[in-house]
Amino acid sequence: MQDAPIAKIDCCASINLLTILSDHTLTLCDAEQLERVGFNLPCRDVVTFNLNTLENETAKLSLAFSSKRIHIYLLTTTSVELVFDILLNFVPKSLCVTTNFLGVVVSNQYLSVNLHTKAVTELLQFDPTAVRAFIRAVTKDVFLIAGPGSLGVIVDATGTSQRPPIQMSPNVLDVFVWKDYVYTVTDEFFTIHSLLSQTQLQTVPLNNATSACFASDAMHFVFVGTWLANCSKADLVAIGPERWDQFARKLILADCMNEARRLLADEKHRLNILIQQRPASSKNEQNIFVKRSRRLFGLLGFYHFEKGDFKSAQMYFEKAVVDIRELLYRYEDLLPKGYTFEPDPFYILCAADPIGHDQMSRASTTGVRSVTDLCLLHTLTEASRLSVSKSDDASPDPEVTSQWLVRYDKFLFDFLQKHHKSKFTEASCHRPSL
Repeated sequence: MQDAPIAKIDCCASINLLTILSDHTLTLCDAEQLERVGFNLPCRDVVTFNLNTLENETAKLSLAFSSKRIHIYLLTTTSVELVFDILLNFVPKSLCVTTNFLGVVVSNQYLSVNLHTKAVTELLQFDPTAVRAFIRAVTKDVFLIAGPGSLGVIVDATGTSQRPPIQMSPNVLDVFVWKDYVYTVTDEFFTIHSLLSQTQLQTVPLNNATSACFASDAMHFVFVGTWLANCSKADLVAIGPERWDQFARKLILADCMNEARRLLADEKHRLNILIQQRPASSKNEQNIFVKRSRRLFGLLGFYHFEKGDFKSAQMYFEKAVVDIRELLYRYEDLLPKGYTFEPDPFYILCAADPIGHDQMSRASTTGVRSVTDLCLLHTLTEASRLSVSKSDDASPDPEVTSQWLVRYDKFLFDFLQKHHKSKFTEASCHRPSL
C-alpha cells in the first residue's frame, strides 16, 4: 500500500482482478496473489474508474483522466483492448457503464454518453456544495444518481424518472446496486435499502471508511478501505452476509421453527448441487456443512429439551452427535467435582435467569437454564394457565415440579443407557479433567 488513502477499489472474480486507485494512480493486481498484472494501461493521472463484469470471463474497465478524457477497455485474463474513447468538456468525477450508455458525473451535472454515437445528454444538474454526487447502473440503461436532499433518484438515459426516490445519507462514499437492493457506504455506516419499497433494511457501523467495492459473484461481500490519518495506516474490512447457521439460530430463538428447517434444507440443497458440479473439490464445503448442521441440530435438541418434548430432543441430540457434557451440565452436580467445562454459547436459549428466584443461579451467570429452572418454569406456566381458566390466582404446585423433575431424570437415564458406549459420548465421558 502507498502512504495515501485508497480513493476507490473494485474487483472482478471472473478475471481474478483487483483494481485500486490511490493518489491518482491505478494499480491492477491478481486478486488472489495480490501481485501486479502486466496489462499495458495508462495508470497515472486517473481521476476515477469503473470495473464492470461481463460474461465469458471478460470485463469492461472505464478510466477517467484529469485530461478530461475517458477510455473504456475490454479485459480478459490475458488481454486488453481499447473499445471506446471520448473527450469531455469537464473532468469526470464518477463513471458507470450500462448496455448502451456511459454514465458520467462532472462538476455540476450528470451526463449520459451513447456508446454507439458518442452523443451526450444531460440527466440532471446539482449543487456540488450540497450534493455528494454518485452515479450507478440499476438496470439496462437506467441509473441511480444523488439528488437534492440526500435523495437517490432513479433516471433513464434521457433523464426521465419513473420511480420514487430513496432517502439516503448526505455523506455517501460509495453506492452499489444488486438486484433490488442498494448498498451504501458512508464514513460511519454501511446500509442496505430496498429499491422496491424505498426503505432502509439494515445498518452496520463503520469507522474511518474511505472507499469500498462490492463483489456480487463472491458471496456478496463488500470490501471497505479504511484510513487513520494520525498513523498513516490503510486497512481493508470485509462486510458479508451472516452465516446461515447463525441466522437459523436467530430463527429458532424467535420460535420460527419451520423457517429454520427450511433454511437448513435450502443449504443442504445448495451443497448437493455443489457436490454434483465439483465432486473432487467440494470436500471442505461438505465438512463445513456437517459441522454447522450438527450444531444446529444440537440447538434444536436443547430447544425441545427445554420445552419438555423429550422425543424430539433425543432425535436432534443424536443427529447432532452432541457433546454429552452439554447435557450433563444442565443437571445439578452430575459433572465431577472440580471439572471445568464451559457450555457452548450457540446452545444458550436465554440471556438471563427468567425466573428471578436466585440471582446467583446458573442461568443468571451463564445463560444456561438448569433442569431445576426448567421444572419451575413448567410449573409456573401450568399455574398461569390454570389461573386463567379458573379466573383466579393459582399458586405453583410443588407436586407438578416434582413430576417434571422425574421426567427430566428419566430422559437422561434412558438417553445415557442407550448411548453410554456410543462414539459421541465415549470421548467426553472418559476425557480427563481440563
